[in-house]
Amino acid sequence: MQIKLEFDPSNVQKAIKKALDLMKPDGIPKSIAETLFDSTKRRIEAGGPGPDGESWPPLSLAYLLVKKGKGMLRESNALINELKPQVSPDGRLIVIGSNVPYAAIHQLGGTIKKKARDGEVRLRKVGGRTQFAKKSHKSARTLKVRFGEHTINIPARPYLGLSEGDKREIETNIGELLANALRG
Repeated sequence: MQIKLEFDPSNVQKAIKKALDLMKPDGIPKSIAETLFDSTKRRIEAGGPGPDGESWPPLSLAYLLVKKGKGMLRESNALINELKPQVSPDGRLIVIGSNVPYAAIHQLGGTIKKKARDGEVRLRKVGGRTQFAKKSHKSARTLKVRFGEHTINIPARPYLGLSEGDKREIETNIGELLANALRG
């Protein structure tokens, strides 16, 4: 007694071709870029932590007095709105980044040197004490002042990078894409 099987390699070849097609820029590389883009966007919207899991340093009290917008790195939302995922034509390079001028200083930290300038401050009285006031405060008074030359230290608040969660999500996505391709 024997069993006779006929093997048709064309189905296997089709599945392998589908799997190899996933290596094109619009396959696995695009999936990785989208995962990192979404993760980076969520990180900024949540106010951290960085991809290494470390919390971002808090904003300075002086900055909090004049800050607009919600949360860290979201003064005007330009950083998050200009965030772009890119895949090179050969699919070997995946880039997530923003071209706003201050993107690098937020990622890496640094020092800003400010020149002396004229400006205004708004002050208000609270319980007999004078405090800085926001523009919206109705009973504040405005004083003309001269700001001397000074430096501002911006701590690093890394928003770009690959977290452990990103790695797991990318591995899962690649596994699913390959499994679907091999199923035919």
